[in-house]
Formats: sequence, structure tokens, C-alpha cells
Amino acid sequence: MWWFVVLVLIMILVLVYGDRRGLMKYGKLSSKRHLELNGHAYYLESTRFETEEEAYYKTFKVVQDVGRWGKPLEMKYELYDCSVFVYQFENYTVGVKYKRDERAIQLLKSKAPISIADFEEDHRLTFVQ
Repeated sequence: MWWFVVLVLIMILVLVYGDRRGLMKYGKLSSKRHLELNGHAYYLESTRFETEEEAYYKTFKVVQDVGRWGKPLEMKYELYDCSVFVYQFENYTVGVKYKRDERAIQLLKSKAPISIADFEEDHRLTFVQ
């Protein structure tokens, strides 16, 4: 009988704590939080990887996934090292940043429509942390 109680407790723990995934399905989720910058509400998510190469490669996978969320109205990216990508959709704007020194990817999603220029201003404040 005790094994049944243990099994039920394990099932409850898996249901409550099991799925901690966020918007990115790659890497180890290191943080999820909601924040406000310059009067704009955002959702920030960070994932970490074992190596810089894996993080860099998965950045492009995340960008591909974000591109499938809908038809972007506008898109902007960093040409120098392909570390920042910004998509503006009808209802929100999303930024993806590869952080080589931390072997991490950050995704910042606005909770309301916002221009890429405004997003980038807030983006700088968030991604330097």
C-alpha cells in the first residue's frame, strides 16, 4: 500500500513541477519573469547551454521558431555577429539575444504592440543585465 502512496505523490510532483518549459524549447531553462521597462510590460526568458557552440546554433533554431509564430510586420537583426534578432508582429514584439560569454539565449517578448525602435531601447536595458 505504501508504494501506491509514493506513486501518487510522485505523480502530483510531476504534474506540479514537471513542465517548466517556456517559449524556448532548447537548452536548460534558467529563468522566467515578467518585468516592466519604460512603461512597457515584458516577459523575459533565459536558457543556458553546455557549450558556446550549442548556444550559438540553438539561437538560430529559436529564431526560426519565433518566425513561425506568425507573419512579422518588420524584422531587424545584428549583422556583425548575428547575436540579436527582433521581430515585430501585430500584437507583440520579440527579441532573441545570444549571450556567448554566458552560453545562454534570452528571449524578450512584449505583452502589447510596440515599435522596434522602442523595443530596442528597452532591449538594451534588459539584455545587459
